[in-house]
Amino acid sequence: DYVSPVKHTVNGVEMIVQMTASHVAGVSPKDGAVLWTYPREARITISSPVCDGNKVFVASAYNVGCDLIELTPDGGKFTARGVYDDDTKKVMQNHHGGVILIDGHVYGYSDKGRGAWTCMELKTGKSVWASSKTPKGSLVHADGRLVRFDEEKGDVVLIAASPKGYGEHGRFGIPKPSTRRRPPNRA
Repeated sequence: DYVSPVKHTVNGVEMIVQMTASHVAGVSPKDGAVLWTYPREARITISSPVCDGNKVFVASAYNVGCDLIELTPDGGKFTARGVYDDDTKKVMQNHHGGVILIDGHVYGYSDKGRGAWTCMELKTGKSVWASSKTPKGSLVHADGRLVRFDEEKGDVVLIAASPKGYGEHGRFGIPKPSTRRRPPNRA
């Protein structure tokens, strides 16, 4: 598994949130005590969990999809409950490149179907928009925009971080591609 752990606090309790091939869990950084677990089989786990209040969002590819886990205090530990139904779980099937939460919406590349950059509402799991205009890659958020690196051509693309739709605001190619990978197919 390739997932980085995420530090989070729920109801004043600090925890490290980690996704494995069989579970998502919250562990106390003080003594290693398991505070909660949520069973979730995933062939390969790459994207780090995204935490928001008492909720944890995780996504995987290979037809596993995404889960929103709600944490409720339970005698010094937590009860973990899945929020999304089976159809909703298929909206975001992120292989790698990660997902980002901005203003109640999750952005990332979903391998669902032909694959598309996707915006979904965190609370409901509803797909807000999807665009297959560009191939998958990695994603970061800066200054109110999403900056995406295209894994096929090596282009850097600036996208609006908006639930109103996919809006490209510029792009450029990396001038000197890495010699460690096969050369990109530039048109």
